[in-house]
Amino acid sequence: MTHSTVSEPQLPPERFPRYTGPDAHPGQFWVEGRLVAGATTEAQARAILESLSDTPDTGPMATEVKREAERRILAVMSEHRQRNTLAAGLQATLAHGPDPADWPDDLRSRHAAAMADWARIEAIRAASNVLEAMDPIPADFFDGRHWP
Repeated sequence: MTHSTVSEPQLPPERFPRYTGPDAHPGQFWVEGRLVAGATTEAQARAILESLSDTPDTGPMATEVKREAERRILAVMSEHRQRNTLAAGLQATLAHGPDPADWPDDLRSRHAAAMADWARIEAIRAASNVLEAMDPIPADFFDGRHWP
């Protein structure tokens, strides 16, 4: 079951009828000055807004924040890249020992890049934990200002 939310707009809907660009959020539409999430078309977004018109807005849920965190994490390192990185680290450890200082230069540089990506992922997870603990969760939790 998809959870739909409706929240007050943070940007003028006439300028942003639908999120686009590198920070796009599929399934989120501006309808009648409100942000509607959980739709695949604008018509569906309008139907969601109409069905929720008598329902009090409880704001975003923690699962939506987790989904946004996952989207951001996968932008840093896709699932297949995560698996390949773990496998490469295991192979390097088995072949050269647990200390990356003992590894060949190419493996050390790959390790350093992986650790930098991992630090970004940990920062995203920390931001997600902070947002999930908020009561209420900000309606604009997906905005870049809440994330590293």
